[in-house]
Amino acid sequence: MTCLACKCSPQRAWNSWGQPGTLIASDDLPCMQVLTTARVSLWGQAGTPWGFHSLLGQPCMQVLTTAPPFPTGTPWGFHSLLGQPAAENKARLALEEDGFALRALLPETDARLLRSLEALLQTERPEWLGKGKDVSKKYGSYDSLKLACAWKVDHPRNLDRYTAGVKRVQQELELLERKGKDVSYVPGLPVKTDRVRGFTLSEACNEVILLHGTNPDRLLALLSTGLNERYSGTNAGTAFGDGVYLAEDVGKTDQYVSADSAWDQSSELHKRLYGRTMRHPEDVFYVLVVRAALGFPVRTQHMGQSATSMDTREKIFPINFRELSAVPGVMPPICHHSLIAELGQVIDRYREFVLFHSEYVHIDYVLAYHRCNGGQKLRTT
Repeated sequence: MTCLACKCSPQRAWNSWGQPGTLIASDDLPCMQVLTTARVSLWGQAGTPWGFHSLLGQPCMQVLTTAPPFPTGTPWGFHSLLGQPAAENKARLALEEDGFALRALLPETDARLLRSLEALLQTERPEWLGKGKDVSKKYGSYDSLKLACAWKVDHPRNLDRYTAGVKRVQQELELLERKGKDVSYVPGLPVKTDRVRGFTLSEACNEVILLHGTNPDRLLALLSTGLNERYSGTNAGTAFGDGVYLAEDVGKTDQYVSADSAWDQSSELHKRLYGRTMRHPEDVFYVLVVRAALGFPVRTQHMGQSATSMDTREKIFPINFRELSAVPGVMPPICHHSLIAELGQVIDRYREFVLFHSEYVHIDYVLAYHRCNGGQKLRTT
């Protein structure tokens, strides 16, 4: 039997069964070392109500309301029953205390989604990995990126904000269409991540999946507040405006990350990411999977405040570096919703996507991945 929490195969715990008050020795269970003994209230036939969780002092067992059939003396996998309820309880407490929760994705229950997320780590040009002036730390040569673990981000407040932003973008696209703009054909779309199946996206706001690389020391703040254009330039500059920078190819986001080498029990980030359900895999890097409403974008091949649209030749930052230009020929004005920095001129390898309103983006998942060379992960220490 395998533990749902840590994937180990512990020795099974057993003792005398069938009598109220029987003590269960659990010292031999690696994941349950904090529980030395447990007093059982009632045992017997399948379906007998039992107060297991209350006697253990473990709220995570509240979901277990009836007892399975355990004949007297039957060995059983004590902590294998604890894995999923413990994770659900941790998420519930995180929502109450932090306002958001990270739900670990497991192969047993989330295999299809994990395959989709792993596909996002496939870059079109592996030979470009670790190359370019924006690369921060390499730790050696590598030719692929492999998913180590993943989490679903549950952030009700940020999701509400994004939902409102999507509604606004959709309404403005409808206005543009009524004013004669062709919103069905959007230069710059589709994005490369469209090749990955498994994500439900809204065509009404030109919603796409994009990526954002970050460092361990910034990750917790990003998960708490969401991506915010007011902090643009903190990590990688503002060549295309003071906005939220995203990419369609993980080779680009990988340029801006640094390693999370090992478990640190004092790390607030680690307390929220790792535990019984997900152990720290060591030597990982983080990338955020972001849902973005691109709306009606403007494209450029130039950087700086004097950059112009490659489609209309008009300035894309007529007022300041924090707001895009209005869509030409529309009154009252409606601003472009996003910026696509296209290849050519100043960009050689990867397109970039910039959004200037945080309500147009939402972090859906956190991915931890390894850099690998010849199938072997790079050590970062």
